Amino acid sequence: MNPPFPLTLTDRFALIISALHAAVAARIKCPPVTAEIIVFVCARLKRIAREFERLAARIRAGTYVARSPVTRRAGGAGSRRGASIVMLHYNLGLPPWAPGWLHRIAPGDAGGAACALRNLLSDPEMAAVIAAVPRMRRILNPLCFMLKMEAGLLRPAPPPPPAPDTVVAGEDQSPVVTIADGAAPRDPVLPDSAARRDTGPPGALIFDVA
Repeated sequence: MNPPFPLTLTDRFALIISALHAAVAARIKCPPVTAEIIVFVCARLKRIAREFERLAARIRAGTYVARSPVTRRAGGAGSRRGASIVMLHYNLGLPPWAPGWLHRIAPGDAGGAACALRNLLSDPEMAAVIAAVPRMRRILNPLCFMLKMEAGLLRPAPPPPPAPDTVVAGEDQSPVVTIADGAAPRDPVLPDSAARRDTGPPGALIFDVA
């Protein structure tokens, strides 16, 4: 039996969305969620999957170019989606804009999808894509909100701390003393023991006793 081909990031994400879509669609006749809400959630999941696949294809082809954020006009598609989400929360008995509402529609399946998505976002390759492509975070953010994922999963990793200064073996590490311009050099300050040993009456003989 031949070993299975390794799944790419796009394949893993598509499997997560496909499982979520099937679980939500199966609840179309289960109250208190109406059929209109189920259709809205399924369409939203498909839209997230489509945007992820398109962006991943552009990244692989090397044609992705970062764009400046676009200011949305009032009353546009984003406002209509927001109104639909508020109505969804009302049907589920949740406060407006409460995270994790997908667990109310498909409790077990949403938990499994959240676990799979957490593993995907923790993959070093996926973390590198999120850090390099800000649009990927904007695509994944709604899904993370639906599943009540940790916010830190979509944040770029902090830069590594600077490496400490290396010390060369045998190199003199004593501080360098400099004399300011125009200042007369001063005699070095001797330790107390040396000062006591070198002082005495004029003409006295100094013996260094070890």
